Amino acid sequence: GPRFGKDDYTRSSSGIPTVRTTDMDRAGRIHVTGDTPRVLVPSEKLEQYLVKPGDLLITRTGSIGVMAVFEGDYQAIPSAYLIRFRFGAGLRPRYAYYRLASPKGQAELGLSSTAVAQPNVNAEAIKRIALELPSVEEQDEIIHRVEALLTAAEQIEAKLRAASTQAGRLASLTLAKAFR
Repeated sequence: GPRFGKDDYTRSSSGIPTVRTTDMDRAGRIHVTGDTPRVLVPSEKLEQYLVKPGDLLITRTGSIGVMAVFEGDYQAIPSAYLIRFRFGAGLRPRYAYYRLASPKGQAELGLSSTAVAQPNVNAEAIKRIALELPSVEEQDEIIHRVEALLTAAEQIEAKLRAASTQAGRLASLTLAKAFR
């Protein structure tokens, strides 16, 4: 992403939101809010900076390796510490996201090591990662299956949280009854 000076930022809604790592969720989606910083961009630079639907954004410093696919129908610009990747028609961005988010992809990004400090991830290193390229139909099926499994995992997590809360209440009710 481009670098902007402090004078380029605005609170005006006419500014273009700059996508940050904090705007990315665990599912690889981007959520721009009213708190997202906005910049004023000269019209001649706008097209060069804008993210397009399907662009994969990867954090190169800070929260290294956090990534998301831009699927918005609004204008946005990646922050300076994000790397933007744009793919051809034969590679589904969501497939690339899931592949890089997998344990194998994280290892290839250098994020699975136990080193205390991770300096950064650079675009050239990411470009050298060889992605298996099944047919578009197979990519779509992989995406579908991964998303179904993630949905099931979220439902299990919600049930576990509810059961944990209920168990906590049960323990205090049991103690209260014992002392009555």
